[in-house]
Amino acid sequence: MPAEQDMPGAAAAAVEARLAEVLATSGAAAWDWEIGDGAIQGGLLRGDARFAALHGIGAAEAAAGIPSGRFFRIIHPADRARIRLSIGAVLLGAEVFSKEFRILPPGGAAAGTEALRWVHARGRCHLDDAERPLRFTGVLVDITEQKRVEEQLRIAQTAGGVGTFEHWLDFGTASVSAQFCRLLGLHPARDLAVRGINALVLPGDPPIIDLAAGTAGASGFAELRVTRADDGAVRWLARRGEYLRDAETSALRFSGVLYDITEAKRIEDELRRLNQALETRVDARTRERDRIWQQTPDFYLVFDAAGLVQAANPAWQAELGLAPSALRDRPVAGLFQAEDRAALAAALASLARGG
Repeated sequence: MPAEQDMPGAAAAAVEARLAEVLATSGAAAWDWEIGDGAIQGGLLRGDARFAALHGIGAAEAAAGIPSGRFFRIIHPADRARIRLSIGAVLLGAEVFSKEFRILPPGGAAAGTEALRWVHARGRCHLDDAERPLRFTGVLVDITEQKRVEEQLRIAQTAGGVGTFEHWLDFGTASVSAQFCRLLGLHPARDLAVRGINALVLPGDPPIIDLAAGTAGASGFAELRVTRADDGAVRWLARRGEYLRDAETSALRFSGVLYDITEAKRIEDELRRLNQALETRVDARTRERDRIWQQTPDFYLVFDAAGLVQAANPAWQAELGLAPSALRDRPVAGLFQAEDRAALAAALASLARGG
């Protein structure tokens, strides 16, 4: 074959190298799921080396494709049905698939919960000319560390000392516990002036004790910042309680609790940063793949195990005048000169063997 006819293969290799570089910098793993008969039970799911590593399978095996049933067995049993339903919704027309789920370690559930990995998957379905599901592609990001931070947030919200207080409406003082005083950096006391308590709250934040009248049974929750009276440190506190009607006097009082959520707020900020970084990485990876497919002058084909073209990028139309829709279901061998078809057949056979 003349040298210029070798260019599509060389160009494809260059594009693959660029794609691999994008994956390496984004930390994402990619998958390409060939849908069988428009159902998630059919077809093969192929992935790159990062996908293989996340799922505890060989890179060659992931490249050759694994059955959908095996893919679902890798998902934690508690998440399996939910992910099946979500993927089914995508095949029925949902535009975006974006889910978090757990995957089992190579040893399965017996390996223990500490070996579980959390992943965030984001993908979309590609349709054929008849609007039938053809392929389901996307990216995976390991978010195990992010989930650990979320667990820290849960613990931070439930652990630690809780101060209690009670305020009778129309009274200028509130009955408080010793822990309530410690949270505000005050000397322990049984009663404190409401005005003095609220004076510790930073301007613009809701008061610890709301002097506005409520209604019996109504609840009150607020997050606020205070400047501690003893050391001047700014702390985040949460106030939660309920308005109650006294059975004897019919007077209304607010009975509540106060607890420190400074650490939870710090972790919340960290989670927000992690989520923003995650979205940026996934979006960049998806945009780069779409950009390369749409804009590259190199010829790209997707074909099935039988050698029939399933999709072609716009370069075929721009460079050769061949519309991608016209190439669909054509044997890929028909695009090669006769003397090169034996080499193509050998390459396809190698792919079928997992090469």
